[in-house]
Amino acid sequence: MHVFIMKNILIIENNHFQANMLKHMLERIGFESIYSSDSIQTGLSICQSQAIDIILCDVELTSIDSVSFLNKLVTIGFEGQINFISALDSKISSTIQRMNDFLSVFIGEFIQKPITEKKIINAIFAPGPHQSHIEKKEPITISQRDIANGIKNHELINFYQPIYETRSQKLYGVEVLVRWQHPEYGLLSPYYFIEEAETSLLISDIFYLTAFNAIQDLSSIPEIGKISINVSQKTLSEEPICDWLIATCKQFNLPHHKVCIELTEGIVFVENQTVLENISRLRLNGFGLSIDDFGTGYSSLSKLASLPFTELKLDKSFIDQIEIDESIESIIQHTIQLAHSLDLNVVAEGVETQRTFGKLREFNVDFCQGYLLGKPMALEQLYLHLSNELTQSVV
Repeated sequence: MHVFIMKNILIIENNHFQANMLKHMLERIGFESIYSSDSIQTGLSICQSQAIDIILCDVELTSIDSVSFLNKLVTIGFEGQINFISALDSKISSTIQRMNDFLSVFIGEFIQKPITEKKIINAIFAPGPHQSHIEKKEPITISQRDIANGIKNHELINFYQPIYETRSQKLYGVEVLVRWQHPEYGLLSPYYFIEEAETSLLISDIFYLTAFNAIQDLSSIPEIGKISINVSQKTLSEEPICDWLIATCKQFNLPHHKVCIELTEGIVFVENQTVLENISRLRLNGFGLSIDDFGTGYSSLSKLASLPFTELKLDKSFIDQIEIDESIESIIQHTIQLAHSLDLNVVAEGVETQRTFGKLREFNVDFCQGYLLGKPMALEQLYLHLSNELTQSVV
């Protein structure tokens, strides 16, 4: 797995679905400064106004061909890296790449369709003269021993992303998101270690650590109405977490109703005694239960109706389509109406534009979170965010 210092990246893609899918992949990899354009001309304008380091461009954009686009990039003085996305014959790709000998722009490896995260990483970080634009360290492998040491050495830290009431725009709560402050590789997102942790009980160790720190951090902040904490299916299937949560909340004098446990969709289909005991006891003791990433799996609201959930979270990949696909709008509206009929609050994740926020408010979504409202942040940044919120509106 690669670890790298992120730079500014521009997507040029006129298919909105493909563009959003690509953006979602880049975010999972760890990129944060992502710009997007649906045309060559707008893309060129962004390159002139922003310090773009990497361009990902569909080679088959219809306005001008890719070679003409390269010449335009040279004309405006762009000296970064471009990776074309293509389903073309490899001979054409190789011919275009040979232009590296004559251009200030570096033409990186082509990303062949269908696109995957692995293909993106391999293409962006293939050796080339412009790798100074991406300060990449050597590929590393995160092992279970590495994760165990990280937990033992208190290197795993909490970030908090604000969640706001859609109507009043008042702070509702925060979602707890783990990060790894690695001594060699810097701040790592869960993309680099959660999958490995889930193959062992380390995923439960991470849950207990992040939940303890969150309850300790936020129990003394009255503005925080709710703390949402993710738990894996493995932990819920194997660990009696309810007694531990009760004891930890008592230790820090935090009411149970201020803690919401987020579960992924697949959990509703798990027939496991420990899972059912945990879900039942959590609700009996006043904890909230949320279905996370709704819209990415195969659960149904009728199945949810048989379990004591209090909240449904619409996944970011679902919300991304709201501005470009009317059928998605209808599905979201219908889902919200059904959720409300089941007495479930609805939270929309990944809200990034005023237009999306406006539509969600129109659809009566209860709560929103996303970069428009606040990025994931360390505790110190959260304090600053809360103090700034007192003097200005969030959107």
